[in-house]
Order: sequence, then structure tokens, then C-alpha cells
Amino acid sequence: MKVRNRPLIIKSKQALAYTESFLKQVPEEHKQKLGCEQKPLALWAHVHYQSNRSDLSVELLKDLLQKAGVISDDRWIKAEFLFGAIDRDNPRVELALFAIDM
Repeated sequence: MKVRNRPLIIKSKQALAYTESFLKQVPEEHKQKLGCEQKPLALWAHVHYQSNRSDLSVELLKDLLQKAGVISDDRWIKAEFLFGAIDRDNPRVELALFAIDM
């Protein structure tokens, strides 16, 4: 299916709910549109899943950072440090962005 000549990716109900929740939680002061060709970024993310069945796509996380205005474009993330754990009582994503020299 295409919308405006672009492929439409249909996300799961969980991904759509996560998207809505994520966007509501980004404070205005973090909407800095970080990253550019001269200032590439590294992403450090620690995903605390509710169970082993959950799976958060890092691509979704990067898309949401862009959609929220935290980064200017997810193409400027040139390094990723990803960690996963289980926290049944408090599932969450902790993340940090760093400017890197290339």
C-alpha cells in the first residue's frame, strides 16, 4: 500500500501505543534537532523489556527521536551501543546521544 507515493508501513498496536507514549514524554528542551553531516551522533540505549517476548526495534527508536525533534535526521546516528534487560515492573528505555568525531 502507498500513501503519497511512499510505502506505508503498518505498525503493530504495541508499536503504535509505544509511539504515542514516547512522543508525549519528550520534554520541549530536548527537541534540539541534533546531528548533521559535520556533527554525527552516537546512540547509547538500554532497553528494559517487560518480558523476553517483547522486542523494541532500534529503528523505531531512531525514527521516534527524529519525529519528536530530538535529532534532525536518524541518518546522522553513525554508532549504536545497545543493551537489553528484563524489568517486569518498570519496562523503559534509557538513552543518551553523543556527538562524535569521524
